[in-house]
Amino acid sequence: MTGLLIEAMSAEGYRKVTPAYFETTLKTKLTSDPDGVEMLDIIMRDRIMDLSYVHANKTKMNNAVNGVLTSADPNFASYYAANESVALDYVEKLNEFYANN
Repeated sequence: MTGLLIEAMSAEGYRKVTPAYFETTLKTKLTSDPDGVEMLDIIMRDRIMDLSYVHANKTKMNNAVNGVLTSADPNFASYYAANESVALDYVEKLNEFYANN
């Protein structure tokens, strides 16, 4: 029940608070010229959420290159082979989730 309530409040905040903050505070009070307002509109219109970034921690591939470069064994192929099954299993679960929802 708590999770449902938090989700509902988050959804309403996204639908009502975020646009009000954007229009009132950012565009009216904090921006002094039309170019700034246009730039804010471009930013909001063109923003994206990369699902690979959101889910990367679950696959152990989020810092693969950095991890390999800073480790004692800088062999990416062995790192990938060791973590491939975890990543593929998680991607399969994601595919099932999005296919069913």
